[in-house]
Amino acid sequence: MMMTIYLLWTLMAGQPVDVDAYLVKDQCEQVMTERRELLKDAYAQTHREELAKVEFVGCPAVELKVPKNS
Repeated sequence: MMMTIYLLWTLMAGQPVDVDAYLVKDQCEQVMTERRELLKDAYAQTHREELAKVEFVGCPAVELKVPKNS
């Protein structure tokens, strides 16, 4: 049996961090939108230039093979 998960992570200075997995693509995209808004608000409040360099990568699908004994 194959299972599809969707990954959402943040790129900071070209390095992926804060990896999360979601079973539903819509949930992944909703969280990504919420995080973009939080980042935009944080930048507006602090004017820290490094926040402008943070990028959220989309929700690519990853197929996982589920072990038969699970």
